Amino acid sequence: MSQVSQVLSGDAPEPILRLYQYPYLLLDPSKRYFDVGAGDNLHTRHLDVIPLDIDDWDLNVSHNPLERPEGEVDEAVCFQVIEHIEDEALFMANLRILCRDVRIGTVNKDVWPFFEGVEVFMGSMNPYHINEYSRERFNQLERHFESGTFYSQIYDNAQFVMVEGLYANALNFYIHGRLR
Repeated sequence: MSQVSQVLSGDAPEPILRLYQYPYLLLDPSKRYFDVGAGDNLHTRHLDVIPLDIDDWDLNVSHNPLERPEGEVDEAVCFQVIEHIEDEALFMANLRILCRDVRIGTVNKDVWPFFEGVEVFMGSMNPYHINEYSRERFNQLERHFESGTFYSQIYDNAQFVMVEGLYANALNFYIHGRLR
């Protein structure tokens, strides 16, 4: 059995689908990406991506040298994956092998549940979330980057928006930058 539970996007409630699709809509369609933890690729159909599923590319393995998939890319994106990873430092080192320019995003463990009537499995309710991130903990990812910008995904006036900085009321946190 896989170390990571994949919830197919099509099975998620509509507000969650929109929440997770939003950062992909902000990506430049003229660039090529590695999508780490691609799942069913529902959110990347409008992009040029090389999908890397966690089950196929085990980011927790340290005893085998990691082989970089073939293909030139501009950036690696890794949305809603890092909370499933046991060893953050090893994950970041393996991610750097793929591409130094990365975007990482995860849920803010301190604001859920956000959507009334939508069941979200966090904490002890989701055994596949090995490491959930608060604002303070996500801010510590900066140590892996030589440069980067933090963003928060918030819900404002019935729509999702991305704002620079890490906000306590953010639904998701993101960093976009260059790994050391």
